[in-house]
Amino acid sequence: MINTCKKLKSLRLIVVLLIVLVNAFVTFAIPKILGISLGDDLIRFIGASIGLLIALIIFELADYIIKSDPKSKEKDRLIMMGITYLIIAYVTILSAYYEYGLIRLKMDSAYNASLNLISVSLIVIAILFMGISIACARLKQNTVWGYRNSYTLKSKDTWNKVNKLASVLSFIVAAVLIVMSIVMANIYAYPVFLAMILIEILICNAYSARVYKEEMQKKRV
Repeated sequence: MINTCKKLKSLRLIVVLLIVLVNAFVTFAIPKILGISLGDDLIRFIGASIGLLIALIIFELADYIIKSDPKSKEKDRLIMMGITYLIIAYVTILSAYYEYGLIRLKMDSAYNASLNLISVSLIVIAILFMGISIACARLKQNTVWGYRNSYTLKSKDTWNKVNKLASVLSFIVAAVLIVMSIVMANIYAYPVFLAMILIEILICNAYSARVYKEEMQKKRV
């Protein structure tokens, strides 16, 4: 298991570096090959590359924290790796589609780049939430990943129940995002998405408080 984590970490770094190289080729070379100018090439390249590298640094720190958590298991680190790959894929797909949209718009003025970018963005976020829903249902109690508050960190039973609920709610959010990508592919989809996240947090908080109090009452009897 430890060797698997090390291999995945090495592969993750290689994947990020390859994506940065491909991003450089797409950003600087493709427009020249097509004979068009998109403008702000350096800014777009730095934006996408920094996003990937920051994600990599954050997850390296998270990996260090989770290893030092006595409640953490190697399985949790593997799940964390999976989430890392999902986020890297998310940044990569959006960056690639943004470049594609700019090129299409330059070659066809009737192409609605922003509308298509919103649709793709919602679908990719939905895939990310599906991954999160799978992770939440399997994570053991720890201080880094999963739905964590004062109640879930005090009780393993509360942790399991609340994270299973968070898993179901995240899957529902993913399904709604896919529907919105089809019927509501506009800027108003993002406030709806944020509202769903807020509702999910409120539901999980209320549920964790109830489950924990019920558990404490049973122990007193």
